Amino acid sequence: MAADTNEISQILDTYHVNALLGMAKAAGLPLPGKGVPPKAVLVATMSASFFTRQRVEASLARIGRSERAILARLLLRGGSAPTRSLEREAVAAKLATRADPPESKRSYNMADYVPYAVGEYVGSPYRDGSRAFPDIMARLALHGLVFSRFTGDSDDGQTFKLQFHPADELYVPEAVRRYLPEPEPVQEVAFAPPTMREGDPDPLLRDLYLYWDFVRRNPVPIIKSGYVSKRALRAINQQLLVPDPALNGAGGEKETKRLLLLRRLLQGLKLVQATWDELGLACGALEIPEFWDLPQERQLAACVAAWRQLGELHELEEDASACEPTYAKARDL
Repeated sequence: MAADTNEISQILDTYHVNALLGMAKAAGLPLPGKGVPPKAVLVATMSASFFTRQRVEASLARIGRSERAILARLLLRGGSAPTRSLEREAVAAKLATRADPPESKRSYNMADYVPYAVGEYVGSPYRDGSRAFPDIMARLALHGLVFSRFTGDSDDGQTFKLQFHPADELYVPEAVRRYLPEPEPVQEVAFAPPTMREGDPDPLLRDLYLYWDFVRRNPVPIIKSGYVSKRALRAINQQLLVPDPALNGAGGEKETKRLLLLRRLLQGLKLVQATWDELGLACGALEIPEFWDLPQERQLAACVAAWRQLGELHELEEDASACEPTYAKARDL
């Protein structure tokens, strides 16, 4: 029991008096008088009555489904985990949502100010119904089921008193854990990849030919910006097997998708070339470039090679955008 006493003393010492007061009130502990009692009084009251089976079971009965599920996952990790790691797991399991930092600075009341979370979304146990991860963890702290702690010194060497907003690491102290039921193992959903199908290269190759043939038969003006004129784009789009739907709302070629890709591929394949005022053939009008006589496999290989040289990523098919990497989230891994 000496170990429990030391653990309880450490918890109560590291938390701010206002956070301890919130925990005591949520648990219905008897408190003397009104206002904020001295911290020594709170510590004595909570040491005697807060870390008991009756209190823990009552608090467990008050929390919601998401809180229970995240608490169970923390217990399955051995009772402690880095805050960001548990957040990623909870968000991936759709038990919580990621909380984005505030878009602009706002003034805080002293009761809301959390010095170790400046610039972050500050978790609060009083946002009823919020599924933001910091709010869920703040509710678990309010009910005295999950606590947090710092894993290193702050940048300026100061050590702050903890509030409901979670610090670097989350944990369930042994003085609480002994009264919690054993968590059930998480049922992992078997990975099922989406249906994969081989793309049909014919529309791309045929539209490349139709675009090239239009340039062979018609003048295609280049405007001062260096792009194909919109009138010519409309005419080309009418010839394609797969017209570019982006053209209708586009202000010019730069805002199209398939049309710009086709033109840039044709240039990369040395089938057309652009001068300062016109898009024309790279060879004579009566010549048939070797590319059109190649087997389909070699045509596709040439297209991919040309595509890889484009200055910007242009999808060979619209569905490819779903496979692009999300660099902003890579830092969370």
